[in-house]
Amino acid sequence: MKINQLSTFNILDYLKTEEDIAGYLQAVNEDGDPVLIKYASLDIELARANL
Repeated sequence: MKINQLSTFNILDYLKTEEDIAGYLQAVNEDGDPVLIKYASLDIELARANL
């Protein structure tokens, strides 16, 4: 399979409930990478705007 044949991944497609968001936030916090936490916070803000 070639790169251009892969489907696009968007985390917002998977953050549909507060439980989804909580699990995502927990996983990101366990990683501890401050940059990842920053971007996850933006993802969560967008996800909550679409709930």
